[in-house]
Amino acid sequence: MDFPALSSFVGDAGEGGGAGKAPSSGTKALLIRTALLALRLLAGFCALYPASTWSQGGNGVANPLDGSSGYSNFSPGNTYDPYNRTPQYVRMDQPLGTEGRLDDEFDFRLPIVGRMRVEGFYDDNVLNTGILKKGSFGTFIQPWFFLPFHYRSLTAGLGYSFRGNVYENVPQNNYVDNYVNAFSDVRFDHRNRLSLNGSLSYAHDPLGTQFVQGDASLLLKNPNEWQSQSFGALYRYGAEGAKGLLEFRFDYMNRYYQNNPEFTRGRSLNQYNVGGAFYYRVLPKTSLLFEINESFSDYLNPLPNGISQTNNQLRVLGGVTWRATAKTTGILKAGVLVKEFDEPAQGLGANGQPRPTFDAAVLWQPRSIDTVRVGAVMITNESNYLGGAVNNQTYSVMWNHQWLPKLSSNIYANAMENSYTGSDRTDKGYMLGVGVYYPLQRWLTSGLQYTYTDRSSTLEQYSFTRNLVILNLQMNF
Repeated sequence: MDFPALSSFVGDAGEGGGAGKAPSSGTKALLIRTALLALRLLAGFCALYPASTWSQGGNGVANPLDGSSGYSNFSPGNTYDPYNRTPQYVRMDQPLGTEGRLDDEFDFRLPIVGRMRVEGFYDDNVLNTGILKKGSFGTFIQPWFFLPFHYRSLTAGLGYSFRGNVYENVPQNNYVDNYVNAFSDVRFDHRNRLSLNGSLSYAHDPLGTQFVQGDASLLLKNPNEWQSQSFGALYRYGAEGAKGLLEFRFDYMNRYYQNNPEFTRGRSLNQYNVGGAFYYRVLPKTSLLFEINESFSDYLNPLPNGISQTNNQLRVLGGVTWRATAKTTGILKAGVLVKEFDEPAQGLGANGQPRPTFDAAVLWQPRSIDTVRVGAVMITNESNYLGGAVNNQTYSVMWNHQWLPKLSSNIYANAMENSYTGSDRTDKGYMLGVGVYYPLQRWLTSGLQYTYTDRSSTLEQYSFTRNLVILNLQMNF
């Protein structure tokens, strides 16, 4: 069963994109200049980071206003974060991948889809610190290529992307990340469907995030670098329009840190996830659901304090998914979560105790030119602080509006609260953003974005504010 609420929720954010179109003669000069700029940037990155150092990485400049389109199960350049199970359609704190499009006009087609994204930006707090702020202008580049394959009941694809970032005043946060993603989807008959996906990533955690926050981000000369592999399988049984549908899934991923052992010791892990769901249709476009998921996180080494974060997490949810009208699509799930560490000291009194948990995503389109997306989640993750767990609540809303045929905008806001078990640390914050997009051609889109982030913590060194302005140009081909 496809989830329209989720695939639509992470859908087009108003940047434009669309199908490729050959450039007209009047735009060839602009295309050539842009291509030369991209090649110069690429050459600069290759000079800064030879192939032997391409294990450096992470995500690009955080851009909650970016969007995605096409395959809902394939996001090249994005990797699953094992330390944060908050769904990305709710978090929106990192750029969403842009997926390839397949044309189903023929039974067999083998095109190559791609895009090139170039950004110039100013970030007034690159390291997310409350004191000794470091601001910088910078350049971000992301070429992306996708090879889709479609033959009868089989759909598959292979994608490659790298992300590079150069900060003028904070060179210790420069990086080049590499991502390879693949997926396949096969329908054996009208009842049986199997989806597979895998990825290989060489990336990093930007300074000021994950395990290097606050004053610690001022100490390192380079970010925490890691490599990751993942594999996932989803089997679905049930005919389209049937009363019931079953899903079974298995996911495996690992993440191994490569440097800065004083901060990354005890953070490398193997993670296994198994789960299933049952959907029962009660109305033509509405189904009740029951879902159970269990994950086992096996950390390879203990933290510097000698405690391991190895744990099991069980999540049981019930809810409803619907497409009641042409204007509203949604999925609501709520239930209980139990997280149990191998070493009870990690739970610090809450180990193995049931906690409430929920997911929600609603898409509302009152008019063809307006789209509103709302998301919410409550979940427990492993702590990126001193160990133990962190209870996370995140709420987000985004409004997209098409002002003119070639002018669109979006406004974004989210709020979060992270409460760390066994510690007096609690973080609360919010992010506000606005973006304006103008397609110069069907294959070329420009955008201007601004985001403001504010986080307050009971531990002062983790409080900060941040302003980020991005001017971008994206080519689709």
